Amino acid sequence: MKERSSERDFGPRLPCPVLLCGASVRASAEILVNAGAQVWCTDLFHDHDLIELVERSGGRLLPRLQDLKSVPEVLEPICPSIPVICAGGLENEPEALERIEASRRLIGPSAAATRLLRDPSWLQSILSTGEVRFAESSMQAPVRTEGWLIKPLRSAAGQGIRLLPPDSEGTVAADPSLHFYQRNQEGSPFSVVVACFAGRVEVFAAALQLCGWNSLTAAEYEWCGVVGPFQLPDLLAQQIRDAAGLLARNSGAEGVWGIDMMLTGEGAVVLEVNPRVPASCWLYDSKQFHAVWQHQLGIVQESRSGKQPSSENGQGLRAQLVLRASEPMQSDQINAAALRVSTNVRVADQPTAGQRLKAGDPVCSLLVESDDDRGQQWRIGSDLMPPCGWWNPAAAEKQLSQEVGGFISRLCRSAESLSKP
Repeated sequence: MKERSSERDFGPRLPCPVLLCGASVRASAEILVNAGAQVWCTDLFHDHDLIELVERSGGRLLPRLQDLKSVPEVLEPICPSIPVICAGGLENEPEALERIEASRRLIGPSAAATRLLRDPSWLQSILSTGEVRFAESSMQAPVRTEGWLIKPLRSAAGQGIRLLPPDSEGTVAADPSLHFYQRNQEGSPFSVVVACFAGRVEVFAAALQLCGWNSLTAAEYEWCGVVGPFQLPDLLAQQIRDAAGLLARNSGAEGVWGIDMMLTGEGAVVLEVNPRVPASCWLYDSKQFHAVWQHQLGIVQESRSGKQPSSENGQGLRAQLVLRASEPMQSDQINAAALRVSTNVRVADQPTAGQRLKAGDPVCSLLVESDDDRGQQWRIGSDLMPPCGWWNPAAAEKQLSQEVGGFISRLCRSAESLSKP
């Protein structure tokens, strides 16, 4: 992948390290290192490229997590003056967040704010009056199940979501402490990055979410990548900013976090809130995410510049495709040469040697760019390799172009409908 300014060393280093914890932290670690942080990391994978990044940047790799509940134990020997930033998955472990917060600074949304922002009933009550609403949800099974999803309350990356069969009226039973029900939304799934500092709320350009692709061996509704950034129509951006402001004011959430949404024929609908570092941050150009992260890291130094980040689009589009194993395999089978991807593709999140992968486990990520702002030409590797056990490059290229084109069309239609009196 050709280098952009976002992949160069940026600015002076902070005087102290930052602890970064989550299910997978490679992408967030790269962003933070480029923004001037010395990063001490722990996650569930300890991918090969994360290890290299930590060594190259002078950071520190903490013991690998067995599960996300064990984060407080892993951090316990570390000096309590070193603050923590949470990545994906920890939003589902509020008890662990409370234990972390009891002994050290938690940068970003607090444990209390996280509990609220992950509560479907609370989200529905707060977003009940604005232009952007929370998707109709219930803690109890609907009487008529057609068009409804059952979703785990503590799930990440779309895992465990399923569509209820239309003929299951009165037969659905699930533990309300573990699951909730949400009306299925038709449209394009996307996310926005929210930056909240001292009462100000900034919403960035949109990122298209990739979910349930057979070509990437993803299960239905399972997250398998992201594309962006896409500039939102002004009125839609304002509506989303108003909704984000409501959430921030009522929860007290500060810092950088994400909102997952669906762009439907009637506008944007909120599906869930992820009060932690969003995986899509790396899509944005250096002016955007470096401004955000220097501001976020400035909280550590008690330095508030008052400068709000820009939401101006960069050139072209970036995409991350997450490949999953279709069957049990060894990590030694996976490397850039075996994948035979195009020269503009970077293979990331590579497992270390000797690691065993189960069917459905993430194999690696492909990071690819298109100079075209409409993303019509993606060169991933369909001309270099046939379909293999864990992905179909030709099908992925085709679907990527189709989904990007469909999302852009929906954005245009949204702009037209919102501009009508």
